[in-house]
Amino acid sequence: MAADHDEDEDVDVNLSEVSKFCKFNELHLVSDNEIFQSWDRMSDRFSRVSDKEFRLWEQASGISYSKFALLANDELRSVLRPTQQNCWDWMHCLLSSGVMNLACYNLCQEIKQWDLLKSYVQLFQLPSHLGNIRLAPLFDEKRIAKHKKHKKINATASELLTLVSILAHYVRVVCIPANVCQQEVAVFLAICEMLDLLQSTWHGIVEPKQLLLTAERILQLWKDLKWPFIKKHHWLLHLHQMMQYHHCIPSCFAMERKNKVPARVATTIQNLQAFEHSLYSEIITLEMERVADPEAFAFGPALLQSKKLSKKLLPLASQVFSQLHDVQASNHARIKYGSCSRGDIVYLSSKSGNRFDAGEILAFLSNATNDVCIINCFTLEKMCETFAEWQDDENLEVVPLAQLWIAVTFAKGTNKAEAVAETLERIINAGYPPNQIVVLTAYLAQKQELRRAIENRGLGQYLSSCHVDTIDGYQGMEQGLVLFSATRSNESNALGFLADNRRMNVMLTRAKQGLIVFGNAETLRNSASVESKWPAWLSWIEERNASVSNDQLSSLWQQATTRRPETQRQADVEPSKPTGAAPTPPPTPPTVWQQVYSAEHKAYYYWNQETNLTQWEEPPSFKPAP
Repeated sequence: MAADHDEDEDVDVNLSEVSKFCKFNELHLVSDNEIFQSWDRMSDRFSRVSDKEFRLWEQASGISYSKFALLANDELRSVLRPTQQNCWDWMHCLLSSGVMNLACYNLCQEIKQWDLLKSYVQLFQLPSHLGNIRLAPLFDEKRIAKHKKHKKINATASELLTLVSILAHYVRVVCIPANVCQQEVAVFLAICEMLDLLQSTWHGIVEPKQLLLTAERILQLWKDLKWPFIKKHHWLLHLHQMMQYHHCIPSCFAMERKNKVPARVATTIQNLQAFEHSLYSEIITLEMERVADPEAFAFGPALLQSKKLSKKLLPLASQVFSQLHDVQASNHARIKYGSCSRGDIVYLSSKSGNRFDAGEILAFLSNATNDVCIINCFTLEKMCETFAEWQDDENLEVVPLAQLWIAVTFAKGTNKAEAVAETLERIINAGYPPNQIVVLTAYLAQKQELRRAIENRGLGQYLSSCHVDTIDGYQGMEQGLVLFSATRSNESNALGFLADNRRMNVMLTRAKQGLIVFGNAETLRNSASVESKWPAWLSWIEERNASVSNDQLSSLWQQATTRRPETQRQADVEPSKPTGAAPTPPPTPPTVWQQVYSAEHKAYYYWNQETNLTQWEEPPSFKPAP
C-alpha cells in the first residue's frame, strides 16, 4: 500500500557525503551484536540526558528508542537478528519524498515542458482501480510553484507511481528520439526499472543481483549529474539483501507519526488524551475483520462481487453457457497480476504468436466450473520494446479468466478524429448548414471517438442536427456533405471491415453534394485484400488532384482564415447563447436581418444574411416579414 500522505510531511535533508558511496562493497555493515550494543547505550542515556540531547543521539545513531520495542526485550535477544529480520520500505525510499520525487522534478525542470505535460497526462486512461487518482492537477500552476519551491514533485506515492509510467513513455517517444536530456532520461528510466523490479519480486521473476546492479547504476548516474543526494538514496543498496533474506519485498507504509494516520480512522476519534491507544485499537479491529474474510489471502483468478445475471446479459450468457440457472456476472475480477474491471484494457495470453494480446473487458461471467471474460480483442498494429499499438476491430471473444494478465494505462489515438472535428468546425464556420452534414465511420468505437473530438471542439450543440454514425447504421439515407473517417492505419495494410466493397459502396453513395475521406492513403492503396476497390478509387481521385496531405490541409485552412467566407450561414444554424454584454453592432447598421427560432433556447434570435452575424436583441433596422 502506498503512503498516501502530503509529501511535505516527510522531509529528507540533502547530504553531500552520501554521494561518496555508489557501490555496495564500499559500505561498512554493522553486525547484530553492534546493534544490540548501540541499543543498550541508548537505553542507558534515556534516563541520563535531556530530551533535546537524546533526540540528537537518536539522529546520530539512527535508532528511534522506545522501551516497548522488540530490541528492549532481553528475552528476545536469542532469536532476534536485526540485520536480517528488518525490511527496507521501498515505497518510502522511492515515492514518499524519495528518490523518484527528486528525479521527476529534475527531469521536468530540464525538459521545460510543464504545461505540455498537463495536457499529455490527460490523454491517458487509467485502470478502474486507479480511478480516484488525478494526475493533471499535479501540473496546475500552484502545484508547479510548490514543486519548484521544494525541488521535488509533491505528490502522494500512489499518484507518483501512476505518473512515472506515463512520463517514461513520454521520454521514450519524445526525448530520446530528439536526443534531449539524455543523461537525465537515463537516470529516470533506471529508477523506473527499479520500480518495476520491486513490484515484480512477488512473482518469482527477480533475482537479488538485478536489484543491486540497478541500484548501483542509479547512484552512479545520479552522481555524474551532480544532483544532490538524500539519505534514502542509500536505502537502494540494501534492497537486494531483503530479497535474499525474505525472497520478496512487500509494498508497505509505516504509521510512525501521529500526523500520518488513515484519515478514515483518525477523523472519527475524539479521545485525544489516549490518541494512540484509540487509533491502534481501531486499526487492529478493522484489520482483524478484513483478514477474517476467506478471500483476504486469495490470489488466484476469480470474479469479485458476483451477482445474479441481469436481463441485459442473458443473450450474451446464453451463447457461452448451455445452462443459465447457476450463472453469475460481475464487473470486477482478480486476475494474474492484480485486479481489473469492466471497461479496462488488459493484456492477455496470445493466441496469434504475439508476446501478448490486448482487449477491452466487457463482462465477467461464471458458473460452477468456469470463470470467463467477454472481451473485445484488439488487432496488433505495432509492437515496440516498451509499448504496443492496437486497432479496435470490435472482435468479441470468450476468454478464460486465467488468461488475463494485467490492466494497463492506455491512450487512444485521436489524430483522425481531431482532423475530422477540425474540418467539421471549419465547414460550419464557413456557413454550410450542419443539418446537411453527416460524419461516418466503419467502427462503433471510432464513432464514439469522433463525437468526443467534436464536443471537445465546442461543437456539441450541432450533434443533434449533424449526425455521427457508422456506415451500417446509415444505410438507406443520404446527406448533402459526408465526412468519412477510414480509421485504418497499419504496417500490415489490413483493412478489416473497410475491405468489404459493400460498405465502401454505402460510404461513396451517401453524399449528394460532397464527400471528404480521412485515412492513411498507403494502407488503403496497398490493401492486403485482393478484392478491395480502394486502390482504384485512390488513383481516380489523385488523377483529379482531389487528394491532400495533412500538411496541405492545414495550409489550406490557414489560407481560408485570411479570406471572408463566400457562403452564407443558413437560418437553421443556432448560435451559442451569449454571456456578458450584448454584441457591439457593426458601424453601418445592416439591413438584411432574419428572425430565427432556437429550439434549444426556446427563443428567437436574429441573423444577418450579409455579415453572417447573430444576436439575441432585435436590431434597429429589423423589419418583420409581411
